[in-house]
Amino acid sequence: MTIPGIEENSIGRHDAGNSDYDERMFSQWNIGVFNKRENTMGIELIRSCLDAGLVTCNEAAAVKFYGEVLGLPPAGEIAIEGIGVIKRFQVGESTLRIVVAEREPAMKASTDGFMSQTGLRYITLMIGNLDETVAAVKASGFKVPVDVMTLRPGTRVAQVEDADGNTIELMEVAPG
Repeated sequence: MTIPGIEENSIGRHDAGNSDYDERMFSQWNIGVFNKRENTMGIELIRSCLDAGLVTCNEAAAVKFYGEVLGLPPAGEIAIEGIGVIKRFQVGESTLRIVVAEREPAMKASTDGFMSQTGLRYITLMIGNLDETVAAVKASGFKVPVDVMTLRPGTRVAQVEDADGNTIELMEVAPG
Protein backbone atom coordinates (compact mmCIF):
# COMPACT_ATOMS: atom_id res chain seq x y z
CA MET A 1 0.00 0.00 0.00
CA THR A 2 1.36 3.43 -0.87
CA ILE A 3 0.67 6.34 1.44
CA PRO A 4 1.63 9.74 0.00
CA GLY A 5 4.62 11.21 1.80
CA ILE A 6 5.66 7.98 3.50
CA GLU A 7 8.13 5.56 2.01
CA GLU A 8 6.82 2.01 1.65
CA ASN A 9 9.42 0.45 3.96
CA SER A 10 8.88 3.03 6.70
CA ILE A 11 5.48 1.43 7.35
CA GLY A 12 7.11 -1.89 8.17
CA ARG A 13 9.76 -0.27 10.32
CA HIS A 14 7.30 1.49 12.61
CA ASP A 15 8.29 1.65 16.25
CA ALA A 16 5.18 2.04 18.42
CA GLY A 17 6.99 4.66 20.49
CA ASN A 18 7.94 6.81 17.50
CA SER A 19 5.55 9.76 17.75
CA ASP A 20 7.28 11.50 14.81
CA TYR A 21 6.31 8.52 12.65
CA ASP A 22 2.74 8.51 14.04
CA GLU A 23 2.32 12.20 13.33
CA ARG A 24 3.68 11.89 9.76
CA MET A 25 1.61 8.82 9.00
CA PHE A 26 -1.70 9.87 10.49
CA SER A 27 -1.49 13.48 9.33
CA GLN A 28 -1.52 12.10 5.77
CA TRP A 29 -4.93 10.61 6.48
CA ASN A 30 -6.33 13.61 8.36
CA ILE A 31 -7.78 11.62 11.23
CA GLY A 32 -8.29 11.86 14.94
CA VAL A 33 -5.92 13.29 17.48
CA PHE A 34 -3.23 13.53 14.81
CA ASN A 35 -5.34 16.00 12.81
CA LYS A 36 -3.50 19.34 13.00
CA ARG A 37 -5.77 21.18 10.55
CA GLU A 38 -8.27 23.65 11.87
CA ASN A 39 -11.96 23.56 10.99
CA THR A 40 -11.97 19.87 10.11
CA MET A 41 -13.92 17.16 11.88
CA GLY A 42 -12.52 13.81 12.90
CA ILE A 43 -12.70 11.50 15.85
CA GLU A 44 -10.72 12.62 18.88
CA LEU A 45 -8.73 9.59 19.95
CA ILE A 46 -7.88 9.52 23.65
CA ARG A 47 -5.62 6.46 23.26
CA SER A 48 -3.42 5.65 20.29
CA CYS A 49 -4.53 2.04 19.98
CA LEU A 50 -7.33 -0.07 18.54
CA ASP A 51 -9.20 -2.55 20.71
CA ALA A 52 -11.00 -5.46 19.05
CA GLY A 53 -13.70 -7.90 20.09
CA LEU A 54 -14.34 -11.43 18.86
CA VAL A 55 -17.40 -13.58 19.62
CA THR A 56 -17.03 -17.28 20.41
CA CYS A 57 -19.01 -20.16 21.87
CA ASN A 58 -15.83 -22.16 22.48
CA GLU A 59 -14.35 -20.56 25.58
CA ALA A 60 -11.75 -23.26 26.22
CA ALA A 61 -10.33 -23.09 22.68
CA ALA A 62 -10.28 -19.27 22.70
CA VAL A 63 -8.48 -19.10 26.06
CA LYS A 64 -6.00 -21.75 24.90
CA PHE A 65 -5.25 -19.95 21.61
CA TYR A 66 -4.98 -16.36 22.85
CA GLY A 67 -3.78 -16.95 26.40
CA GLU A 68 -1.60 -20.05 26.14
CA VAL A 69 -0.45 -20.36 22.51
CA LEU A 70 -0.04 -16.65 21.70
CA GLY A 71 0.79 -15.86 25.33
CA LEU A 72 -1.37 -12.75 25.64
CA PRO A 73 -1.72 -11.83 29.32
CA PRO A 74 -5.26 -11.96 30.73
CA ALA A 75 -6.62 -8.53 31.63
CA GLY A 76 -9.79 -9.48 33.51
CA GLU A 77 -13.28 -10.47 32.58
CA ILE A 78 -16.81 -9.23 33.08
CA ALA A 79 -20.17 -11.01 32.86
CA ILE A 80 -22.99 -9.15 31.14
CA GLU A 81 -26.45 -10.62 31.54
CA GLY A 82 -28.03 -11.51 28.20
CA ILE A 83 -24.66 -11.26 26.41
CA GLY A 84 -22.16 -13.58 28.08
CA VAL A 85 -18.70 -13.20 29.54
CA ILE A 86 -16.11 -10.85 28.08
CA LYS A 87 -12.58 -12.12 28.64
CA ARG A 88 -9.95 -9.46 28.05
CA PHE A 89 -6.37 -10.03 26.90
CA GLN A 90 -3.69 -7.34 26.82
CA VAL A 91 -2.07 -6.66 23.43
CA GLY A 92 0.47 -3.92 24.12
CA GLU A 93 -1.61 -0.82 24.78
CA SER A 94 -4.67 -2.44 23.18
CA THR A 95 -7.17 -4.93 24.51
CA LEU A 96 -8.54 -7.98 22.73
CA ARG A 97 -12.01 -8.82 24.02
CA ILE A 98 -13.22 -12.38 23.61
CA VAL A 99 -16.98 -12.48 24.08
CA VAL A 100 -18.07 -15.93 25.21
CA ALA A 101 -21.67 -15.82 24.01
CA GLU A 102 -24.39 -16.79 26.43
CA ARG A 103 -26.43 -18.19 23.54
CA GLU A 104 -25.30 -19.68 20.24
CA PRO A 105 -25.16 -16.85 17.66
CA ALA A 106 -27.67 -17.09 14.81
CA MET A 107 -24.85 -17.04 12.24
CA LYS A 108 -21.20 -18.03 12.23
CA ALA A 109 -18.42 -16.36 10.28
CA SER A 110 -16.84 -18.14 7.37
CA THR A 111 -13.93 -20.41 8.21
CA ASP A 112 -12.79 -20.44 4.57
CA GLY A 113 -9.98 -17.95 5.06
CA PHE A 114 -9.85 -14.19 5.39
CA MET A 115 -10.69 -13.50 1.73
CA SER A 116 -13.89 -15.58 1.79
CA GLN A 117 -16.19 -12.69 2.72
CA THR A 118 -16.21 -8.95 3.23
CA GLY A 119 -15.95 -7.21 6.56
CA LEU A 120 -13.40 -7.19 9.33
CA ARG A 121 -11.50 -10.37 8.55
CA TYR A 122 -8.17 -10.21 10.36
CA ILE A 123 -6.11 -8.34 12.91
CA THR A 124 -2.34 -7.89 12.82
CA LEU A 125 0.03 -8.31 15.75
CA MET A 126 3.56 -6.93 15.43
CA ILE A 127 5.80 -9.49 17.14
CA GLY A 128 9.48 -10.28 17.56
CA ASN A 129 9.37 -14.11 17.52
CA LEU A 130 7.50 -15.11 14.37
CA ASP A 131 9.06 -18.54 13.81
CA GLU A 132 8.58 -19.63 17.42
CA THR A 133 4.99 -18.39 17.54
CA VAL A 134 3.98 -20.13 14.30
CA ALA A 135 5.62 -23.33 15.55
CA ALA A 136 3.60 -23.09 18.78
CA VAL A 137 0.36 -22.56 16.82
CA LYS A 138 1.09 -25.62 14.67
CA ALA A 139 2.04 -27.74 17.71
CA SER A 140 -1.24 -26.77 19.41
CA GLY A 141 -3.29 -27.99 16.44
CA PHE A 142 -4.56 -24.61 15.24
CA LYS A 143 -4.54 -23.73 11.53
CA VAL A 144 -1.74 -21.83 9.79
CA PRO A 145 -3.31 -20.92 6.42
CA VAL A 146 -0.33 -18.74 5.42
CA ASP A 147 3.01 -20.04 6.68
CA VAL A 148 5.95 -17.72 7.35
CA MET A 149 6.82 -15.75 4.23
CA THR A 150 8.70 -12.59 3.27
CA LEU A 151 6.24 -9.79 2.54
CA ARG A 152 8.95 -7.32 1.51
CA PRO A 153 12.64 -7.00 2.42
CA GLY A 154 12.92 -6.95 6.20
CA THR A 155 9.29 -7.87 6.82
CA ARG A 156 8.00 -11.41 7.32
CA VAL A 157 4.41 -12.47 8.00
CA ALA A 158 2.23 -15.50 8.67
CA GLN A 159 -1.49 -15.93 9.20
CA VAL A 160 -2.93 -18.21 11.86
CA GLU A 161 -6.52 -18.97 12.84
CA ASP A 162 -8.22 -19.50 16.16
CA ALA A 163 -10.79 -22.27 16.64
CA ASP A 164 -13.58 -20.05 15.27
CA GLY A 165 -11.67 -19.29 12.07
CA ASN A 166 -10.66 -15.72 13.00
CA THR A 167 -7.47 -14.82 11.19
CA ILE A 168 -4.58 -13.30 13.09
CA GLU A 169 -1.75 -11.93 10.97
CA LEU A 170 1.59 -12.14 12.73
CA MET A 171 4.19 -9.67 11.41
CA GLU A 172 7.87 -9.43 12.26
CA VAL A 173 9.99 -6.51 11.09
CA ALA A 174 13.76 -6.61 11.11
CA PRO A 175 15.32 -3.95 13.33
CA GLY A 176 16.68 -0.89 11.61
